[in-house]
Amino acid sequence: MIDADRYPLAGRVGEAAGAYNPDVVWAFGLQCVLEGLERWAERQAGGTGRR
Repeated sequence: MIDADRYPLAGRVGEAAGAYNPDVVWAFGLQCVLEGLERWAERQAGGTGRR
């Protein structure tokens, strides 16, 4: 959980993006990481991953 007093902007951004459910936020973060790893692996293999 993010400390709203220490990081007030992060809390506002999360709310604006609809990040009310921790499970949804976690799944979104995991999806971003996995997509990034996929693109990195494609580039390493000489594929067409976007930069």
